[in-house]
Parts: sequence; C-alpha cells; structure tokens
Amino acid sequence: AKMQHATAERERRPSSSVNDAPAHIAPAGPVNTGGTAGDAEPRLINVLVTPKLSFALRLQPGWKRASDIEEDALRLAFLARFPVKLRAEHLTFRCATPAASLETGTLVYRIGAADVSEDRVLLSVLSELDKSYTAKFEAALERARADCLSASNCFQVVADEVRTAQEATSRRWESEVRSLKETQGKSQKRLFLLEQERDQLRDQLLRATTSSKRAVSELRTNLGGLAEENASLRRVCLDAACTEPCTPTSAREDTRA
Repeated sequence: AKMQHATAERERRPSSSVNDAPAHIAPAGPVNTGGTAGDAEPRLINVLVTPKLSFALRLQPGWKRASDIEEDALRLAFLARFPVKLRAEHLTFRCATPAASLETGTLVYRIGAADVSEDRVLLSVLSELDKSYTAKFEAALERARADCLSASNCFQVVADEVRTAQEATSRRWESEVRSLKETQGKSQKRLFLLEQERDQLRDQLLRATTSSKRAVSELRTNLGGLAEENASLRRVCLDAACTEPCTPTSAREDTRA
C-alpha cells in the first residue's frame, strides 16, 4: 500500500523545480535538447535507467560526452525524481555508451548498488523508498501525536482551571449556606423563646383574669349582703322609731348611740 501511494504521489507531483534543484538536476519530463546557450530554457538530457524509470538531467557547459557526467550529478538527479529523500550513497550509474555525444538527447544507464545483486537493485531502491515514506509517515504521526498531546494538555489546563473555579465557588457558597443555617438556627431559637414567653404571658393573663373575675364576683356577693343587711337595719330602725316615740334629745342620743 505504501509503494502504491509513493507511485501515485510521484505521478501527481513534480519531483523538483528548476530553481530548487542544483544546476545539474532537472525534473523528469519532456527533454529539451535543442537551442543555444542564449535560450531561456536550460538544456536537458533524458537519462533512461529502465523502460519505465527515467529522469532528466540538466546539462553543464563542461559536459561533451556521457563519460564527462559525474556520478554524483546522476545520483542527485535520480533522487530529485522522488518526492521523499532516499539514501543513495550506495547507488552507482554505468553508461551503456560512454562515448556517445550528449546531443542525442537520451542516455541509457545501468543502475547498480554496492553489495546488491543486479536483479535486486530496483528492489533495494523501492525498499529505500518504502523506508523513507515510513519515516515520513512516522514523523507526521509523531507531530499529530504531539499536537494531540498539546491539545489534551491545554484541555487539561482549562479543565483544571474550571475545576478550581468550581471548587472556589462551592466553598464560597458552602460558607454562605453555613452562615444562613446558623442565622436560621438562631432565629428559630429566638422564635421558640418568644413563643414560650408568649404562652407564659397568656397563662398569666388568663390566671389574672380568672382571679379578677373571682374577686369581682366575691365583691359583688359581699356588696349584695351588705346592701341586704343595710336594708334590714333600716327597716329595724324604722320599726323602732314608729313604736316608741321619744324626745328629740333622747332620739338624738339614740341616734348617736
């Protein structure tokens, strides 16, 4: 799957721009071998490694024949064909026609590798390409993991701040609720004492009212008895006055007596 992805990406993207690559490296594509030194476009030569694997090489003024091309230039141009960096120190390029002129526009090279058999060279290149893509994906995965960890840490910091604020608010509300409960308890105690005092005052008032009513009743009874006694004494006095006449002096003395 990685090899297919590498091939698709290589076909989608140009391997390198002319400005980014060294002077002797050119992207793979149609080769312009004509023109003069004064032309705007540089002269390129197509290097064929296999029927399906080729790359473009920008010609240098000092190159006249295929044997003049340095192997390092070939190696760098070959690496510029791929979108990822490869380890290419072990790769070697041997031209099939060293004496051929560069005006032909196309050179055929046989690619080799140190300590690798000829039929496994391309496999080693593909293996290096797979390793490069694996390293690239692992680096991208590490960056994504670092971003996730950073986002997680930021979220944890925000969560800690929210938790701290909630705890502070909870402590403040708990203190206020405790104060309100204490105030309510004191109010309930005062209300209980006031109700108790009210009941005591009501009982005392009831007792005072009952005793006053009883005293009034006794006074009324005594007053009635005294009124009856006074009436009877008046009747006795009137009867005595009617039966025995007396002088005013004796009557006055009797009255005084």
